[in-house]
Amino acid sequence: MSTQTVIPCRPANAAVIFLSALAAASGALLAAAAEALMQTRLRWQRRRELRRMQQALAGLPDDTLRDIGMARSEIGSVASESLGLIEATRARLTGSRQAL
Repeated sequence: MSTQTVIPCRPANAAVIFLSALAAASGALLAAAAEALMQTRLRWQRRRELRRMQQALAGLPDDTLRDIGMARSEIGSVASESLGLIEATRARLTGSRQAL
């Protein structure tokens, strides 16, 4: 006869470890999904604000646009710059004259 060593199996411990790992992974997945939803909402809000500004500027007559220093063709980029969606590339004039 041979002797065998019996190693006690603890399925309850394995289940706890598995469920803990699953909960951690699920928590990370839920956090990532929540972050993605928040970013999507922020992008949607920025686009909505951009459309509103573009519509407001497009409703102005050409002479008014000229008075504020822009052409109709610049409405999209001016609105995007003012909302910080793109880098500002236009020279801004201040109250004092600066040497060019």
